[in-house]
Amino acid sequence: MKTLMITDEVYGRLAMIKGERSFSELLSEILSEVKKERNIRLMKFFGILSDKEADEMKKNVAEFRKNFKVRPL
Repeated sequence: MKTLMITDEVYGRLAMIKGERSFSELLSEILSEVKKERNIRLMKFFGILSDKEADEMKKNVAEFRKNFKVRPL
């Protein structure tokens, strides 16, 4: 179990919509919905590249990563 700090405003907003659920249940539900929405937004991009374009992009990314150098801190 963890303790989270939220503003009084956020607490009030969550309390108004939680009903009989616990805050953990409510937050879990909200996070599930956010994940679903993110997946829906990403799905519109699936299949927009041909196999040839995707292979070329993979090759370019691999080459970029191979040549990428990390600067010392």
